[in-house]
Amino acid sequence: MAFTPEERRNIKPTDILLGIMRAALYAAFLLIFVLCLSVNNPQLLRISRTSAIVLTTFSLSTYVFTQIYGGFRIGEQKSKPIIYQMSLTVALTDIITYFELQIMNVNEANNDHLELFSADIIWFALALALQLLIIWGATRLGNFLYFKAHKPKKCCVVTHNTEDRGIICRKLAIFDKQFTVVESVLDTDPDLKAKIRESQTAILFRLPAESHQTLVEYCYKHEKDFYFDLTVGDILSSHSSSFLLDDVPMTVHTGFGLTYKQCFVKRAFDILASFIGLIITSPAMLIAALLIKLDDPHGQVIFRQTRITRNDRRFEVYKFRTMVEDAGSDRSATVDDDRITKPGRLLRKARLDELPQLVNILKGDMSVVGPRPEMLSNYEKYSREMPEFGYRNRVKAGLTGYAQIQGKYNTDPREKLMMDVYYIENYSFFLDIKLILKTFIVFFKKDSTEAFDGDAK
Repeated sequence: MAFTPEERRNIKPTDILLGIMRAALYAAFLLIFVLCLSVNNPQLLRISRTSAIVLTTFSLSTYVFTQIYGGFRIGEQKSKPIIYQMSLTVALTDIITYFELQIMNVNEANNDHLELFSADIIWFALALALQLLIIWGATRLGNFLYFKAHKPKKCCVVTHNTEDRGIICRKLAIFDKQFTVVESVLDTDPDLKAKIRESQTAILFRLPAESHQTLVEYCYKHEKDFYFDLTVGDILSSHSSSFLLDDVPMTVHTGFGLTYKQCFVKRAFDILASFIGLIITSPAMLIAALLIKLDDPHGQVIFRQTRITRNDRRFEVYKFRTMVEDAGSDRSATVDDDRITKPGRLLRKARLDELPQLVNILKGDMSVVGPRPEMLSNYEKYSREMPEFGYRNRVKAGLTGYAQIQGKYNTDPREKLMMDVYYIENYSFFLDIKLILKTFIVFFKKDSTEAFDGDAK
């Protein structure tokens, strides 16, 4: 495919270098895997059906998991998230390819040994260890070189009040290699437009509709990059289609929530996934229940609390009890909360306290993927502050979801709402599968279980 002159001008030397690095990285992963496993599988080093199938499976698996987890996104993320994402991509790719190779090896014509799990497991572990080491080194080196070549963008932050300015500036400070705040002003500042022109990028955060529209058009006119937080209207517009009413361009939005067909497929998957999940996790659940009982022999193992699900229906959610008995059910956990028990801290950190919700899913109260069910007190509070908060109840509450994966435990409710609406508007069965696979990354994120700084009534 040929590039236009404009596209060629936009291609930077670092983009070409990154492309070469990505290709070399994935080639190295395949080479390490093949060389290590070829010790007991010499057919991998010659043209054969086995080598062709292994190569195809490895390549396809790498592509699929790269699409799911994000791949080698140097310059876009910090090193740790890239390392986690790439490690999961390579580990899952290796496991799938390894199992396929072992299944082929039960055929005596392919190999001398008939054991499904042979000494290959040692070479598999060595290959994976070498791959993870390369990921760590390549990511650190890649980000170091990228940010040496790319200086942080000079940003002008525009908000409507000082509180919002503090919120967005704290978040930008996390990405100090990508952004440098040179101006931080309110939308009422008389020199606002001049300050935007002097910056490379404008960050528009929680502005009133009129100010937002004016500044978006101004940035576009003066060819300034700009970022802005989403509203429900923005999400609905992005999911809408174009319609020409005679000679008037319009946008049309149809459909509110899931179709009957989507609901049927989602429910069928929920039943199957929760049933299998209960069988697989039963040993972990048994250990969790034992730990809770040993810590407090007279306390309840399962904590029940009324939550909200689809169509504002109330139900009792099940969780392993992680707090002392009678800790109060109308207050979220806070930093260093003394109500959390010793086994409770372990269960929360490992996310094992959520496992009893598989029963909720089997019963039909919840889904595997969907917005997290809120406590009644929080739901009432957020609904008063944001009347559109109820939109998230157009689907069943979920064990995992877009907001849980992309956000944090203490992410602002408004931002969680935007993520939940985005999920509902972009729902597909394959999006659910993608989010379930991405849930594994949550276990590596320290802030995924981070509590609130203060009481959350």
